[in-house]
Amino acid sequence: MLKPALLLLAAMTASALQAQELEPRSYANLPVGTRFLLTGYSYSEGGILADPAVRLENADAKVHAGFVGYLQALDVAGRSARLKLLVPYARLSASGLLAGQPGEREVSGPADPALGFSLNLYGAPAVSPAEFADYQQNLSVAVSFLLRSPLGQYDKERLVNIGTNRWTLRSEVALSKTLRPWTFDASLAASFFTDNNEFLGDGTREQEPIYALQLHAIHDFPSGMWASLGGTYYEGGEVNSTSNGESTRLVGPRNSRIGATFSFPVNAKNSIRLQGNTSVSTRAGTTFDVGSLVWQHRWGGSK
Repeated sequence: MLKPALLLLAAMTASALQAQELEPRSYANLPVGTRFLLTGYSYSEGGILADPAVRLENADAKVHAGFVGYLQALDVAGRSARLKLLVPYARLSASGLLAGQPGEREVSGPADPALGFSLNLYGAPAVSPAEFADYQQNLSVAVSFLLRSPLGQYDKERLVNIGTNRWTLRSEVALSKTLRPWTFDASLAASFFTDNNEFLGDGTREQEPIYALQLHAIHDFPSGMWASLGGTYYEGGEVNSTSNGESTRLVGPRNSRIGATFSFPVNAKNSIRLQGNTSVSTRAGTTFDVGSLVWQHRWGGSK
């Protein structure tokens, strides 16, 4: 039966578009009023590891994704905060063999847009552009929330889609310590999912929360350049699906990834960020390699 194989591919491609992100400097302080316009492209390619009993072979996917985003630094009760909006678009192709029988899917369209908010609770006060010139980051503690909406491409008659047709809330608490020229970030996150009640028509797809630990070591260089090395470990996310009276359960991941980021300024207002990450160990789910290029334009705030 081909359905379990495509269920695994569906879970894999959704993760490739929305999860496993490695984002250093997410909580670095910015002067109030600073704004960023971002646009980027990423390419993901890889396969999945499945239970041998599923008899799934040669399962892989390729995802081309682009996005535009907006970020603004805020003052919330005297603490620094950020508001961001991300609007992605993707094209994916997925295929696999179950007991020698092929299944594949190619599709393109908008992915689920996201709205995020982060707030520094300790050690990173809101500062004006003039005050930021003398600001020195030390120890800071922050929280963040990222809400993904079910507005991406979704066809309820097809199993593999770009959008997930559900709400996702990622909550995170983070710690950052600067020992110049180094900064060390650590965060714990949990992602929660609503049910997809249009799974293969009128079926239901449920997913347990995914929990993640993320670590980064970041080095600042002269002239605004910086580089980081980071890693993440995540587990949970068991999937239970029901359609046409048939139920399927998929084990959740218990996986780890490492990645690197390099950012350099083009001029006073623009910079480019190069990123890459890859799987280290995988119990189930993706073994993706991901590369991305992001351009950001800044205005407001200080240099």
